[in-house]
Amino acid sequence: RLGDAYRVELEFIVQQAQDVLQVPASALFRAGDGWAAYRIDHGRARRTEVQVGLRSATAAQVTGGL
Repeated sequence: RLGDAYRVELEFIVQQAQDVLQVPASALFRAGDGWAAYRIDHGRARRTEVQVGLRSATAAQVTGGL
C-alpha cells in the first residue's frame, strides 16, 4: 500500500505485432464495408482498398492491398 506522496506510472501493452506495415489511423478511410488508403502510382494518388489488422486510435496495421 502506497502513501499519499507516491506516484505510480503504468503502461499496458494490449496488442503487439512484429514485421508489419503500420500507418497512421488518419491515413485510412471507410470505403463501403471496408477500408481504403491513397497510394502514389506513377506520380498520382490512387485510392486503394486495403485490409486492416490491429488498430488503435492513432495507428493501424495494413495486412493487404498495398
